[in-house]
Amino acid sequence: MLSQPIFCLTIRSLSRNYGRVLRIFALVLFSLVHCAAQAQAYEFQNGQRPPTQQAPIPETESDNQIQLFLPIIAGGASLLDHDERPSQPPMHVASPADHTGESDTPPPEGNRHTFVTDSGGHLDRMLFRGDLPDGHLKFTIEITSPVVQQSDVTPEGLLTPAAFVEFASQNFMPLQAILTLQVNDVDDDAPDVCPERDYIRINGWQILAPNEVAPAFLRGGHEQWNEWKVPVPITLLRFPIAGASGGDPIPGINEVAIEVNAECEDDGWAVKIDWGSIALRPNLTGSMRRRMACGRCSSRRVRQ
Repeated sequence: MLSQPIFCLTIRSLSRNYGRVLRIFALVLFSLVHCAAQAQAYEFQNGQRPPTQQAPIPETESDNQIQLFLPIIAGGASLLDHDERPSQPPMHVASPADHTGESDTPPPEGNRHTFVTDSGGHLDRMLFRGDLPDGHLKFTIEITSPVVQQSDVTPEGLLTPAAFVEFASQNFMPLQAILTLQVNDVDDDAPDVCPERDYIRINGWQILAPNEVAPAFLRGGHEQWNEWKVPVPITLLRFPIAGASGGDPIPGINEVAIEVNAECEDDGWAVKIDWGSIALRPNLTGSMRRRMACGRCSSRRVRQ
């Protein structure tokens, strides 16, 4: 009887060690994210702002986004599979038809992986820094899925390192979410004067620009509407927590705070936010590739 092809033996070996490698990778990534965030928070709390740099606008829907997610572990969907959970309504908006702001661009459809806020807080108002008690324009976005356990979160409601490693390795959650804001009148490129710099925080944590060590800031244009996006580590987000004895989950409320006109001494710049959304999208490509490879192995074994 012929021995199994080397290709199939290699696939078996990789499958046995795949989960272990992913967990180690996820743990290292979690440590890097928190070290960077803590260092950034320390610098801002002590008045040591990093140099302001222009934050690039992430691509909306491209093949490059596939790099943000880990593939699903081979062997089918786990009990924690995000897509298997029932859809729950977002906090404010269930349909773009319900849009209430002045922008011609409505928010995305709210569903189990896209969570939208279209009203409340400081939304839909043109505000200067002096109009706000602490200079921050604030509103909240409620994440309603996936539901995690109380043991999976810290006292602040953020994922524990152990939960992050487990969920990331099983593709229960992506490594990063995408925060999208519909913004108006952001003079980030104003010539010959101090340009507008509106920094973003989620649950008190400073958001960094993609591939930068500088804080992310809004971009748009004078008296123009713009759909602005930035990736956010899921370690900075709050997810709903399962209720005791089968009760309703504790809501995952995430505060978005925009520090308006943070760099200029005068109060000359204002900004308006129409709506905000947080999107979580698992990637199924890795799983499909592995299933196809295993299918080829099975076919070869049958033919032998």
